[in-house]
Amino acid sequence: MSFNKRGSRAVNHNDAVLERLRQMSKSVDSKGIFSSGSQAIPIASEEIVDNSLQAHYSNKNDRLELYKGYKEVIASAVSLQKEIRIEEMKFFAELKEVQMSLNKAQVAPKLQEQWISDLKNSYISSLRLSNKLMEEYIISLLTDIQEEFDPGEIIE
Repeated sequence: MSFNKRGSRAVNHNDAVLERLRQMSKSVDSKGIFSSGSQAIPIASEEIVDNSLQAHYSNKNDRLELYKGYKEVIASAVSLQKEIRIEEMKFFAELKEVQMSLNKAQVAPKLQEQWISDLKNSYISSLRLSNKLMEEYIISLLTDIQEEFDPGEIIE
């Protein structure tokens, strides 16, 4: 059961579609022809429609359960990415403080520039590596999820 933002029970789209098709199937004659006003449309029997919709609904539920199984892992990956961004902001904010400290300590400007440059380059290299590892982890996670489905199926 799902709920909307106000806490009321939300209408399940699959249930609504299934009910509408059931109602429509009552307008089917013995030859499998659906009559709607001036149009006559051949359709499958109610049993075939029910079976097809139940299979579709079951598949969607299986996907939902699969996603729920990965919920914690996905949340962890998102949290790690957020931590990396926060760390990056802190580093550059603290870098200004380091520059001010070097000035107060009267370190030669040329040495300050070289030291800050080396520190920044080293940190940026580390950040790139962290981001690359996160990207690879997320791609691996998505691949694992994809493999849980039929191999030729595309995740919607």
